[in-house]
Amino acid sequence: MRDAAAMTGHELLPWDYWGRGRAWSPDAPPSADEARAIDAAARDMAGGLPDRESVAKLLERHPWLRPISPLLSFPGGQPVEVAVELGTAA
Repeated sequence: MRDAAAMTGHELLPWDYWGRGRAWSPDAPPSADEARAIDAAARDMAGGLPDRESVAKLLERHPWLRPISPLLSFPGGQPVEVAVELGTAA
């Protein structure tokens, strides 16, 4: 998810989570359907550096990758809701 965010111009922190990723943890891993969606997105992101058109197509196929506010962040190890302006990059 962070790779897709970076491709859209959103460089988030390693401890920021959004969308589906907010619910995942070592005790609550992605479901089988979510794991398949992650694998499909990873296949679509494989290869060279994408251009804007490729990123737009990626987000059309996998809209759940797009960062959304508020983020769930753990800057000091404790969960904090962070409202951020993400804009409409890519």
